[in-house]
Formats: sequence, structure tokens, C-alpha cells
Amino acid sequence: MIPSIFGGRRNPISLDVWDPFKDFPFAASEVSTKTTVLADVRVDWKETPQAHVFKADLPGMKKEEVMVEIEDDGVLQISGERNVVEEDKNDTRHRVERSSGKFMRRFRLPENAKMDQVKATVENGVLTVTVPKQEKMMMHPTFFWGKSTGSFSSYVLDLIAVFVLSMLVEWLSHVRLIHTSKSNVNAGLLQTLMYGIRMGLAYLVMLAVMSFNLGILLAAVAGYSVGFLIFGSRVFDKSPYENPSDLPPLNC
Repeated sequence: MIPSIFGGRRNPISLDVWDPFKDFPFAASEVSTKTTVLADVRVDWKETPQAHVFKADLPGMKKEEVMVEIEDDGVLQISGERNVVEEDKNDTRHRVERSSGKFMRRFRLPENAKMDQVKATVENGVLTVTVPKQEKMMMHPTFFWGKSTGSFSSYVLDLIAVFVLSMLVEWLSHVRLIHTSKSNVNAGLLQTLMYGIRMGLAYLVMLAVMSFNLGILLAAVAGYSVGFLIFGSRVFDKSPYENPSDLPPLNC
């Protein structure tokens, strides 16, 4: 459990995320100067783009009488105790409505809450608890040159790997490995295997390009171009131009 923001010991009234005293029927005669439960503590919870904000009306309570805690399971607990100073017992009391007592409210925080940066303040009888939210990770599609992390040699190896993978995709798109003498079942299974390998390699190249590194992009384009030049164009094909490949064209 994270230590409480305000001082004091934890009051283990309940371990469940609910208010055990909400809507509990207290009769007017039961409200006295003795310790009772304050069932009328209301809490507002609003969410802003930056944080979750909790506000509770605690009139007459001091900062030292309030505890704000974050449980290990992500539960925000607001608790406290109001103490009314006993007056002279010889005085005649015509009406007693102020009471001493304890209260506790618990709220399960969402996953985007920064539970280690909770702030709480008490001002003019209003408790304000602010729980910042984690910023959403946004992808900025801006291309950049050079390596972002790692050494220069590892970056060169990445470029070579993307280039080779792109060439392999083109090779699989134009190669003819299945002989006409094979049965339709065997030929179909081999063709399916080749198709799966080609798609896997193509997706690997696509994921590499999504790093928005211009060097990676140029390596992929160069690999596809050189692969098509060697395996798909008429430059190195002495046979009449046709589509002799085992696989259909790769759709972008």
C-alpha cells in the first residue's frame, strides 16, 4: 500500500470497493455527540484530459483529520474522522446536530491513472484529490535519417537485412519451383507454403518501413527493385516473356 498523503493510520473499515454506510438509515435520535458514522459525505468524480479529479465536501474538518491513500490494487481511499470538542456538561443544550464520526469512500482508479503522483488539498472545507493521467502514446509519421538507437554497425546490418528480405519477396514472386509432374495436392501444398513465407517476409519489410527511417525505406525499395530486375524483368530471362511464377502477383 502506498503511504497516505495526509497523516494518520489506516482505518481498515472495509477491503471492498464500496461505501458500506451509503444510504444507511440513521434516525434523528441516534445522532449524538458520541462517535457515529458520517453517512452524508458526497464525492464528485470528474475526468479532464489531464487528470481524474475528486472533490468531497468536508465542512469543519482539518487537513490532519483526512487521509487519502492508494491501495496496491489501484483503489483510491478517502477516509477521516471528525472530532467535536466536548463542551461544559453543565450547559443546557436545546439542539445537538454536530456529530463526531468516521467516514470512508473508495474508488477503483482506471489503468491510465498515475497512482504515484496523486495530490490532495483541503481548502474552505472542500477536499480535492487530483490523480494525473498517463499520456497516450501517439505515433508521429515523420521520416528521419540515420539510426535512432544502437551503434552504426547494427544500423548497417538492419539496412542489409531489409534489402535481402525485399529481394527474397521478389524471388518468391517470380520463381518456379513446382514441377508439372507433381500431383495437384502436393503442388497446392507447396504453393501454399511458398505463399505463406512470402507474405511473412513482406510483412516484416512493412514493419521495418513503419519505423519511418528513410534509410530503411530506401533499402526496401532498392531490394524490391533489384529483386525484380534479376528475377522478374526480361534482362536475365532468355525465354519468351510470360509469367512462369508459381505464385500470383503480390498485392500492395
